[in-house]
Amino acid sequence: MASNRRLGAVVLILPFLVSCEAWRLERAGRSKCEQGLDLVLRAKTAVERGGLQPEDRARVLSDLRKGSSLLREGMSLLAKAEEKGRSSPDDINRYLEALKIARMKIPEFIDDP
Repeated sequence: MASNRRLGAVVLILPFLVSCEAWRLERAGRSKCEQGLDLVLRAKTAVERGGLQPEDRARVLSDLRKGSSLLREGMSLLAKAEEKGRSSPDDINRYLEALKIARMKIPEFIDDP
């Protein structure tokens, strides 16, 4: 009888644990995406201002690469959270647009001396 109660408790708690895991994944994914978004937007602003010195160009390229990496990691975590039952975030377009900007700008900094 006691094992049946424990099994019942596990069955009741399991959806809650899955929900907590999905929530944790979504929170971590959003955090990485926001960090990546900040880096890409900072780099974009620096590029638009112009007059970048070689050390500034290296920092901007580093920011673009790091931001792109964080955005990809964050989007992966958000996709996993969605698989576990969390709804897809509505503001994901900001992250996709930042990833697009990074992908377009990185080759410019690699090709130019």
